[in-house]
Amino acid sequence: MRPLLLALPSCLVACATPDPALRLRLEPLPSPTSSSLRGVCAVTSEIAFVSGADGTCLRTLDGGQSWQPCTPDAAHARDLRDIHAFDALHAVVMAVGSPALLLHTANGGATWQTAWRDNRPEAFLDAIDFIDSQTGFAFGDPIDGHFVTLRTNDGGITWQPTAPAPKPLPGEAAFAASGTCVTVLPGGDALIATGGGEVARVLRNTNRGTHWQTHTTPLRSGTPSRGAFSLATHNRRAIAVGGDYQTPGDPFANIALSDNGGQTWRAATGHPPNGYRSAVAFVPRTNGRVAVCTGETGTDISHDRGESWQPLEGPGYHALSFAPDGTGYAVGANGRIAKLTPSKS
Repeated sequence: MRPLLLALPSCLVACATPDPALRLRLEPLPSPTSSSLRGVCAVTSEIAFVSGADGTCLRTLDGGQSWQPCTPDAAHARDLRDIHAFDALHAVVMAVGSPALLLHTANGGATWQTAWRDNRPEAFLDAIDFIDSQTGFAFGDPIDGHFVTLRTNDGGITWQPTAPAPKPLPGEAAFAASGTCVTVLPGGDALIATGGGEVARVLRNTNRGTHWQTHTTPLRSGTPSRGAFSLATHNRRAIAVGGDYQTPGDPFANIALSDNGGQTWRAATGHPPNGYRSAVAFVPRTNGRVAVCTGETGTDISHDRGESWQPLEGPGYHALSFAPDGTGYAVGANGRIAKLTPSKS
């Protein structure tokens, strides 16, 4: 498949006006697996980790041209729905289901240590996220009427429960569709997207894990397959995407925006993404103006901070991640991996 060239404005930090010469190149990469991939972390343009079903855990050091297996011994045949890497050697991977696991490596996946384990039959983790090399947050579905909420202050080596989260609504949980229903903000506050209940909410964990707030979004809700699936933030702007994964082509109520850091949410004013979307991210080095979202039916791009979206030709993916330099990786069904690279043409 030939790469797709997608027009983007060059709203770099040092430039306030769009540059029509800037492009985003979406390039399919060779993949050593046919397993479904749902976790991805882009560290740099050359370094990335991905994870998925059947115990799949892979690392690239050459921009995705080759992938090295790095599956933890404790997670063979497990569903690894999220991964976060700090560099080529240090990473944390999450196994959903019982026993739910958070595993840490300091040698590029040659060996892994169990950082947290939950043997309860109902255990199911949804996502992890870090704001720096030390501070992170993990979230899991309710057990006995309480969400599983954990924080780390040592890069994922150890984890501690936070103050109890607000009581879940009937049927409310989170979606481990892309590992992006949790985002940690500068300062350490965490936002969590939920669904499955009567309304789709965003929960906020504040003050180093000791307090909680709840916020309602206009995203589609009311059934177990509907809600908020992914969050992205840039300064005070926040985007939430979702919809109904059982009707992935429906574009109804699948995008919500916040102008105050996730405290209040509203519908976007422009054309929505073209269907249910499981992941969203701001493109670095665009000053928060450019965002990309993806899902089973396709990928969309916004040039106006999430207000309006245009569909991109090509397949959809489950998850995506951008490195600080603006290079992105996307992963999806049947082992699909792609690279997204801003470039002049």
